[in-house]
Amino acid sequence: MVGSTGRRSHAANSAAEPPVEQEWHRSGSCPEGTIPIRRLPKTTANPNLTIIHTLSSSQGNIVVDDVSNSPRAENDGGKNHKCFNLLCPAFIQTSNKIALGTSFIKGGSSITYDGVPYVSVSIQRVSGQKQWWVSVNDTIIGYYPHTLFPTFFPESFVNQVGGVVHNSRPRGMHTDTVMGNGRMPDSGNSAVVKAYTAVTANGADIKDMPATFGVTAPKCYNAAVLGQNRDVPGYDIAYGGPGGSQCDR
Repeated sequence: MVGSTGRRSHAANSAAEPPVEQEWHRSGSCPEGTIPIRRLPKTTANPNLTIIHTLSSSQGNIVVDDVSNSPRAENDGGKNHKCFNLLCPAFIQTSNKIALGTSFIKGGSSITYDGVPYVSVSIQRVSGQKQWWVSVNDTIIGYYPHTLFPTFFPESFVNQVGGVVHNSRPRGMHTDTVMGNGRMPDSGNSAVVKAYTAVTANGADIKDMPATFGVTAPKCYNAAVLGQNRDVPGYDIAYGGPGGSQCDR
């Protein structure tokens, strides 16, 4: 999440404007009290079907510090529940500005950093409340109810953030689905998570240096800590890769 100082710029955003622009915004909007839902074919909505070709998605996990109960709220990449976004019961969407599962238009973010558009995402619990709120560009889009967890906890023990590329090996070769902008972290111009921070139980931002990276195909996808952001608290993390035949080397 990019901090609120330094070279970040946040364009004025009225209550009627979305925090990020999506293709469907050009055709209209949803009235208050409703939410936008992406239309899906029956084959996509059927939870008993597997993904046929390829998929690239991001995911975030919250792991609770409670060894006896081990409660978790996490996206399992569709492996067990075979669903994503609003097709999975749990997340409660409250915003009528963003359609989950729909891409953002290039350059359509209200936040820029050195003139480059960025999307700020946060998952946190507000002091005095039990639910976990999800925000995009400082706009709340919904929450995870506290009833998902068997016990109440003030903050998480481990934060896991990452992405996944589903590979069904079409035509016998590794998928060429890119992650990030398709460049490896050591290229010097890959996609970057800017100024990642954690949030304490009292709402304060703290530096949270990534301790472990789990990479299953390092020859074609990877991630690396670039160091602390020079302008705002937090760590910059490079990630991504091109996919393709070099994954099998």
